[in-house]
Amino acid sequence: MMSLAVVFWMYVILFAIIGGLRGWAKEILVSFSVILALAFTALLEHYVPFVRDVLLPQQSPTLFWLRTIILLMLVFFGYQTVNFNRFAGKLTRERLEHAILGIVIGAVNGYLIAGTIWFYLSDAKYPFSNIASARPGPLPPLQITCSSTCHPGCWVSRAFTSP
Repeated sequence: MMSLAVVFWMYVILFAIIGGLRGWAKEILVSFSVILALAFTALLEHYVPFVRDVLLPQQSPTLFWLRTIILLMLVFFGYQTVNFNRFAGKLTRERLEHAILGIVIGAVNGYLIAGTIWFYLSDAKYPFSNIASARPGPLPPLQITCSSTCHPGCWVSRAFTSP
């Protein structure tokens, strides 16, 4: 069995490589699509009565799939960028700094995408039989830090609940 922390960091590294190949300008579009997906999901959960009253209290796998499909659809369309000839000269990757910035922004995108899906899994109480949460009891330090702070929804919810 593979740890979710390993899968998480695998996707962060994969998205960093993709970001280095695509360049920083195109990766900014993906960042905005992830932020848009998170905002759209929050609006959906607060203002659509069916989602707010039926799906949200149950924490069902249906809510997990709804959130994940919204996120993956917007990320997919964020990666499908249009080629503008007017801006082509400004958005080229001609220097090493552009590739390094693309790697950094790509890693942030991987963190946001994989971490958000991990948060959705945790919020749904791991509804699948082949994905299990961590065993109860003391965990090694690496698993404690990764399990409790890696996904974006976790630190966002802590910001609103801490005194």
